[in-house]
Amino acid sequence: MNKNLIDTFINLAECRLTATDWLTWFNNNKELVGEICGRTTFLRIKPKDNLSDIGNAYSGQVAAVDWLKKKNVAVVVGDTYQKAYQHEFSEFCKHEQEKDKERQKKVKVDFGYLENLYPKFFKQLQKSFDTANTIEKGKLAPEISRKEQALSLTFSAELNTFFSNISKLILEGITIDFDDIYAETFDKKQFLVLGEFWLYGDGDLLLYDLTTGNCFSYAHEYSPPKIIALSKTMTELLEKNFSKYLKSYDQ
Repeated sequence: MNKNLIDTFINLAECRLTATDWLTWFNNNKELVGEICGRTTFLRIKPKDNLSDIGNAYSGQVAAVDWLKKKNVAVVVGDTYQKAYQHEFSEFCKHEQEKDKERQKKVKVDFGYLENLYPKFFKQLQKSFDTANTIEKGKLAPEISRKEQALSLTFSAELNTFFSNISKLILEGITIDFDDIYAETFDKKQFLVLGEFWLYGDGDLLLYDLTTGNCFSYAHEYSPPKIIALSKTMTELLEKNFSKYLKSYDQ
């Protein structure tokens, strides 16, 4: 066995290397590690992009110790990396909790008026909303009336309620903009195109049936494209479909 590799693994196992020392050594000897330890161990030891330096030292230590034991190399395992990583992770969690609290406060202040209308959707907003998202307050009744006239359509009471409270909604995979809505015919039936909802594919249109109040997805990536039912009402779309979709990004 290669003495350089064995000595380095032992030093790593006993926490005698700094995280920087370990990462530097691995970067300079990755081919050696792959050749001697095999692909599986190499992938376990290899530094991960989603880990910090100390996190990679701890991860590498665990994998190195397992490999040394298989080779019957006696080693005293240190806990310096583990304690440092646990402390780092604990601080990260605290920071994330503070961010969550601040986000919840901001959503409550900026969009608290939505809580009674769409309680489940509002609750999810407190977890999902970030600086890349946009929610703009609704339009006045005369503005909505002019849009109806321009489209030669009559909005349902529920759609009026929505646009009276939200004129623009831009979230992960969801876009509704009052200024951009238009009427379009699909499968010989007229719909109001509210925007996009990327439930089945990027760019899928969000359709509203003005005769029933039902909401649909125009899943354009199917061949041929499909019109897929989403909800029976606009409220259900927010409370059920949007909330579930946004929640999936938080998990």
